[in-house]
Amino acid sequence: MRICVFDDNEVQLRTILRQVEELAKDSPVFRECEVCGFSDIGGLEADIAAGPASVYLLDIGVPGNETFGIEAAKNIRARHKDCHIVFLTAFGHLMGESMQGLVRPSGYICKGPMAHIEIKRVLTQIMHELSASDRLVCLTQGRSKRYEPIDCILYARYDTKIRKTEVMLVSGGCVTVAESLSHLHKRLGEGFSMVNRRTLVHNAKIRQINAYANNLTLVNGEVIGISRGMAQKLKNLA
Repeated sequence: MRICVFDDNEVQLRTILRQVEELAKDSPVFRECEVCGFSDIGGLEADIAAGPASVYLLDIGVPGNETFGIEAAKNIRARHKDCHIVFLTAFGHLMGESMQGLVRPSGYICKGPMAHIEIKRVLTQIMHELSASDRLVCLTQGRSKRYEPIDCILYARYDTKIRKTEVMLVSGGCVTVAESLSHLHKRLGEGFSMVNRRTLVHNAKIRQINAYANNLTLVNGEVIGISRGMAQKLKNLA
């Protein structure tokens, strides 16, 4: 799971990142998450294109464009429908503008001396929502637990060398768990398919099925071999 923070003011960005990291340490859901931050527009846009974060904290206004954060949120929402977006702003009038369109923000944080309290409140609310929904899966790594939104899982494969299951994430990350594919499949549900003996694929992440070449292509361009019968079965599910 990732939390991404954007603020064009580097001092404020460092402060917010520190507050988020401190909160994450005390949260079973956010404890193992990655927290990243950007003060430049190019860095944020590249991160959005690379893969989804679970939570975005976005500064609304930047010099020369007081609604940049709203535009970025629309871009995020078009790519990643289930992520949480929280707006940061020092100007209350921009909150109304952020409600326009299909952004559906999870909250607002007014910059100022009480911002740390609002950050804790909003992130705690998101944490409880994720924990109570069926969109979050717990992946156990030894003695630690890592929580990931199901939508962020690309596929899982069993590695015969280490005798463990590797869960591959849309972001490019990998979580290794001591759990069989069949057991993981039961927990993830019907949105996943065992496409071969050692690979469990998220159906929604399949870009193309090629029955003639006996393979499928995932949204990240990765190709996985399957039987012709499985190719037909997947096409029937689409």
